[in-house]
Amino acid sequence: MLTGAVVALVLIGGASFLLWHYLAGRRYDAQLAADQAAARAVTETYLGALRDAKAATALDTAAERPRNASLLTDDTLRAARDKGGVSGIRVGEATIAQDRGRRVIGDTGTVAAHYQVGGQAVDLALPVSRVGTAWKMTAVTSRVDLGAAGAPPRTVFGALPDSPTVDLFPGTYRIATSSTFVTLAEPDLVVTAPDPLGAEAQHWSGGAPGLSTQARTAITEAARDSLSGCLGQKSLTPAGCPIAITTGAAITVRPETITYILLDDPWPKAEVTFDAASGGATGKVPLHYRLEAAATSGGVEGVVRQDYSYDAQFVADLQGSAPAITWK
Repeated sequence: MLTGAVVALVLIGGASFLLWHYLAGRRYDAQLAADQAAARAVTETYLGALRDAKAATALDTAAERPRNASLLTDDTLRAARDKGGVSGIRVGEATIAQDRGRRVIGDTGTVAAHYQVGGQAVDLALPVSRVGTAWKMTAVTSRVDLGAAGAPPRTVFGALPDSPTVDLFPGTYRIATSSTFVTLAEPDLVVTAPDPLGAEAQHWSGGAPGLSTQARTAITEAARDSLSGCLGQKSLTPAGCPIAITTGAAITVRPETITYILLDDPWPKAEVTFDAASGGATGKVPLHYRLEAAATSGGVEGVVRQDYSYDAQFVADLQGSAPAITWK
């Protein structure tokens, strides 16, 4: 009888273990399914917020908020959406890190997602993370270096960021410069997906700056006006001008009689070049002009008449509403 009792206890114990194992497996499966559903739900919320231009909602899905949120606003996201934002969203299965043998569910995973940005199809696994009891997007933005180490600074939809390196939601952004005279070769920046946390900022390579046609015209006109002012001065060394004339010690020029005359129109041959280091422009213009003035030499009254030819160089500051010319 004792032997039978032992066998009965073993059978009961075995059955209990199997029941516990079964119930533990059920709880594990239920928890895994709940985590997968939560991961999919936060991904749908995040992508939907980008589609609907709800920046605060998108930020609320982040496991870690971006460092620079100055451009993470409804207005900027709406402009990025209207230019080519997130659309055509399809969220697939969630994959959660797990060890089924040990009944352990991890705190990281990915969610398959498909959408379009600026006409580009995007298929990827978006990373998700458990924060406390909630699932969050591991990253919600991309860090982009706008390539504005020089001048003038870059703007995003007309707004000047706090830093040349910005955090942006997926979308299409119009990048310009702070100067109305400097344009970018490829001003549209397309951000297709958020970057992994800790990733280095991506360098935006499409923003090579250059002078617009308007800029070249404005610079030439400003240089023309500046030179006209120089030629109108009654001085052999007009202040801030590309003219500096010296005479012999025996010759005394009467300043009030000084006249400068352009002998050729130099402006069709003027050269204007963008200076990436300063964000301004440099120029060169071939001057051919005549100086006439009454003068005295050895007590004899006479006239000084001399022609000059050389290339005059200038710098144009483009930060203001009009180019500011400085002659070298």
